[in-house]
Amino acid sequence: MNFWETIILFFSFQAILIGLFFLFKRRADPVANKVLAFFLFCFGYCICYNVLFWSELIHSKPFIHLGKTYLIPQGLLAPLFFFYIRRVIDRKKVVLRKDFWHFIPALYCLAAFSPYLIQSAAKKMEIYQEGTIREFVFAPPYIGVILSLIMVGYVYTIFHRYAKKFDRDIDLKIWLNVISISFAGVVFSYLLYYFLWYIQVLELRHDYIITAFMALCIAVVSFFSVNQPEVFNGKSMQEVVPLFKYKKTGLPAIESLHIKDQLMDLMTEQQPYLNSDLRLDDLAKLLNVPRYHASQIINEHFQQNFNDFINKYRVESAIDLLRQPDLSLNMKEIAYRVGFNNYVSFYKAFKKTTGLPPKEFKSNVAYSSLTDKKIKTYNR
Repeated sequence: MNFWETIILFFSFQAILIGLFFLFKRRADPVANKVLAFFLFCFGYCICYNVLFWSELIHSKPFIHLGKTYLIPQGLLAPLFFFYIRRVIDRKKVVLRKDFWHFIPALYCLAAFSPYLIQSAAKKMEIYQEGTIREFVFAPPYIGVILSLIMVGYVYTIFHRYAKKFDRDIDLKIWLNVISISFAGVVFSYLLYYFLWYIQVLELRHDYIITAFMALCIAVVSFFSVNQPEVFNGKSMQEVVPLFKYKKTGLPAIESLHIKDQLMDLMTEQQPYLNSDLRLDDLAKLLNVPRYHASQIINEHFQQNFNDFINKYRVESAIDLLRQPDLSLNMKEIAYRVGFNNYVSFYKAFKKTTGLPPKEFKSNVAYSSLTDKKIKTYNR
């Protein structure tokens, strides 16, 4: 394996790591996160397979069982990406009873290559050396081209059906456009590769262009993976890209101030922050405004992102509890009562807001209360 193959392999591992990040991420939409995770796993597998193929390790005994398996994840790429976009925009889940037909290409590849895949390692080595694999595969020679054309159909459907809906949310519009264009680039690379192969400019084993576009797509997702709002950490794109401004939201200054007042009343009266699963979408619904307007209000008027804004109220509520002299709750119980999912998040948010850890703050409060009590007793 040469230097460049090692570099490309790095993107395979990166795709898997980012996929794991989404798979276990609880914030935002866990369904969308899981779909995106499996999409990245397929990406990572395809890149890893290509590197093994280029280095000819795929035909060695340790990796011989992976041979010809790349078409299965390739058949899943477009459906998984479609499911992700559909979930983010329309909030639809994947229902096998209705969506099973999306998996037909991948299942067909699995069935068509099964006679070869079930062979022993020794038999596969023999098949490779004798060049008799077509005797064990029941798929057309141009199955890769067919899968690429299916991917084109998905890309067209995504842009035709959902492109206009991207405009509903400025932050999501940026994110969805970026990853959609990146994935479209991957699909284009498949078409370009097969075209260059057809006119005999490239050989089938020279599929570097596809992997390069895949690596680029993974790099894009990695860049936004810790910054994109709602799907990731609740930040606005203005925090990620400082040049981005909320100039085209159509929200007049007077209305902005009105929504700000509504938000402050809502936080005081209904205390939605006590719900540990509260999301920006939920807050926007309570205000009866679009999600990106709610994000804009928090950013412009409070100079905070959604998470910091909500956590500030949670910390203030925790401070009220800590100041109660007869409090019988421990720190973890306080954290859960005021809306945090775990003590670690509570500790970080509390120290960020007050400058002190919760226990130290409680000790200071207890000391101040005792001092005040002594002073009152002395004055009597």
